Formats: sequence, C-alpha cells, structure tokens
Amino acid sequence: MAQPELSLSGVSMNNSDPAFELGMEVSTATTSMTMIDDNDGVQRVEATTELKLGDEGVFVDVEKSRASREDGEDRPQLIELPYSLRVRKLKIAIIVLMVSLDGFLLPTFIFYILKYAAHVSDKRNVSITTAAFGFLSLIQYVLRIYRLLKPNSTYLPLHSPHRWYLDFYQFQFTLGFILITLIFTLALTDSQGHVIVRNTSLAPCILLLQCGPQFLVSCVAYKQKWVNKFRFSSSLAGEQAVPAVFTIVEDVIGVDGRGGGKGGFRELWKGRYMQSLRFREMVFKQTVFWGVGAIVGGAVTLAVVLTPAVSEYVAYGFGWCFPFTLSAFMIGITIKWVQKDLAKEQEEWDTADVSVIRGYQLQPVVP
Repeated sequence: MAQPELSLSGVSMNNSDPAFELGMEVSTATTSMTMIDDNDGVQRVEATTELKLGDEGVFVDVEKSRASREDGEDRPQLIELPYSLRVRKLKIAIIVLMVSLDGFLLPTFIFYILKYAAHVSDKRNVSITTAAFGFLSLIQYVLRIYRLLKPNSTYLPLHSPHRWYLDFYQFQFTLGFILITLIFTLALTDSQGHVIVRNTSLAPCILLLQCGPQFLVSCVAYKQKWVNKFRFSSSLAGEQAVPAVFTIVEDVIGVDGRGGGKGGFRELWKGRYMQSLRFREMVFKQTVFWGVGAIVGGAVTLAVVLTPAVSEYVAYGFGWCFPFTLSAFMIGITIKWVQKDLAKEQEEWDTADVSVIRGYQLQPVVP
C-alpha cells in the first residue's frame, strides 16, 4: 500500500518580483508529495504555490493573481514610472538641505545670532534676514525658467503650444514670490515706522494658505468630474479635472527632478494616472491630506504669530520653523501611505478582469 509523505521546502525571497520593489514581502514555498509503490519504485509529485505575507503576518495564496495574468495576451500592464527615491538618496539629501537652509534655518539662525550675539537693532536685523531669505529659491526660480524656455527643451508639459510655455507650478512659484514680497514691503513697519518683527515670519504661512484652498478646490473638481476650462501643465483643456497633487508632482519631478516631458516622466505619469483608478484615488487622497494639512498648519501659524500675548521673538521662530516641521512629518506619512497604496494597486490590477481594468481607463483629449 502506498504511503504518502508530505514535506514543505524552505521559504525563499524573490527580490526580482515587482511587488518586492513596492515594499511587499513575497515568498514561495514548494510542497512535495512522495508516493512509494509496492515495487519499491518512487513516484514524486511536486507542486509550487506562491504565497504573500500579508499585513497581519498571514500567508495569503496569490495563485489566483498569477493565473489571472495568463488569462489573455491583451491584459495591459501597469505603466512603470522611471523615478525611484531609493537611487536618488544623495540628491534628495542635498535638496532637503537647500530647502531647509533657505526655508527656515538661515532666517532663524541669522536673526537670533544678530539679535543676541551681535546686538544688532531689529530694523537692521530684519533687513539682513529678509535679504538672505529666498536667495536659493530665486536661483531655483531662474533655473526652472531656463530649463522650460531653452531651445529644444525636453522639460515642457505635454502638447505645449509653443516653446515659450511655462508649467503651472512656475505660475504658482511666481505668485508666491509676489505675495511674500508684498508682506515684506507693506507689513513690516507700523504707523510710527517701527519694525514688526513677528510679521517677518509669515512667509511660510502665506505659502501654506496659498496652496491649501487650491488643493481642496481641485479635489471637488475631480470628484464632480468637472472639465478643465484651460490647461494645467499636461492636463489639457477639455479633460477631466485632476487633483492638484498630480500637477505638482508632474511639474516638480519633470523639471526640478529632470524627469523630462514627452517620452519622459510627464508622459508616463499622465499615462499611469489615466490608466489606473486606484492610482487616481491615491492622488486624490494625497491632495486632500496635503490640502487640509496646509490650511490647518497655516491657520495655527497665523494664530500664534499674530497673538499679542506671544513674545514677538518667540513668534518669529515659531512662524519660520513650525510649517517646515509639519511638512516633514507629513512627508513621512505620505511615503508610507503611498507605498501601501501602490502595493494594493498592483494586487488589484493583477486580479481584476481585463474588461474591468479597461472600463476604468480614461481617454486623453487629442489637442
């Protein structure tokens, strides 16, 4: 009588699987069943089952997922985005350092050193501090314009009508400079000509309150399926409105991150957005998250800075540092959140029927 023997091989990681790149843990286990017949012959039956370690530490069978990929040659693949943070750690560190120096480190360090070490008057101190603020941002502003407007530029938004076309982020950049300049020019002195130190720290707050409401309005437009009356970078007039984070990411990585336009990051980013419903919902959720965060952060900063009971020198430090501290915290949440959503997107894409996948795709407007 044949006696069945069941053995389970070791578990091994497969780092080449796309899910591994998305932060998912994928393991394979081989189940071998050996049958010994009456003539001392050996018959071996071997089966392989791929298992995925889920969020709760429970192995989940993804054989259905694998089989679904083979249900027809017409199954589309998710468009890959050629931009990974893992291989750009040094560049990201440099950018974070520059933004931190320009955004709050230089304005606060210079001010307090001149105030308490050099005993410089507030009026002169503010003049020096405001001159230092925005220097690196001004360089970045000019560099972005050069990359967009240079002959045969590869950074322009898709289907740009001419080479003298700026992306939407550049217009926002310009508006931010104008608002901050007005604050520094009109709100730094009282009727007697005395410097209002606390008002000089409102620049980061102004940027938050500039962006937050726009983010939330774009979310309403997306959910209501409003149509663009004019283009927002690569989102053309006549297309369904997109959440603001879509445009911000496209413009920042496309130009500042040198991802490129046609044939580069802009085109692939828009293709992925039009292709995947889960991706669109992820962008929408991030826009809500950052829109609410910007409004709340801006309101808190404004309330503390303008409260007379708070010392103007304490208010100055809070006004510069709190918005950037809040942003750093939100970035940490965003990274983990996006990784989780991308993993879910890949899993759903692999298991859904082809007809369902195609039904969720959007069609771009042909200019």
